[in-house]
Amino acid sequence: MSPEGGVVRLTHELAETAPGADLTEDDARAAAERFLFGTMRADSAHLIFLESQRIGRPDRTDWTFTYRARGIEPVVGSDYRYTVSVLGDHVGEYSEYLHVPEVWKASFGRLRSYNETAGSAAGVGFMLTAIAMVAVLFIRIRRRDIRWRVALGFGLVAAALTLLNQINELPLHFYWYDTTS
Repeated sequence: MSPEGGVVRLTHELAETAPGADLTEDDARAAAERFLFGTMRADSAHLIFLESQRIGRPDRTDWTFTYRARGIEPVVGSDYRYTVSVLGDHVGEYSEYLHVPEVWKASFGRLRSYNETAGSAAGVGFMLTAIAMVAVLFIRIRRRDIRWRVALGFGLVAAALTLLNQINELPLHFYWYDTTS
């Protein structure tokens, strides 16, 4: 369901061996368009037919039809699509989705690769800094150059702030959910 209450995905699963009709492409497309333009009330003037796909099953033929919405391009090069699947002679699947072109996915993959490389370099830098901190700590301990009361005070303040931050984030942890579900 969409936030407005409209159906954006519908699935009726059938076993591959379930019996059904062996419709021609034209008959199956007519059934898909009756569902799309009738039941789902899509505007036929704003949809462009893109492709059909035939899937042969042992006791029926399934068809999938894809349409593109005219004038909707949320991301440059993308388009909003509608897919209707006819399983035998009944509509079994319907979905609306944003089709993102492969060029954009490849570009985004390269960007993520650069981000991961930068993250790895930052991790190495953090480890070197942590090692240097421990080394300086041991050198200062050997020289007896540490004011333990000041260090303990800073440590307790940092621990208290960290604890308060974790308590503040508890509601986020309680109500976290996978947004793709």
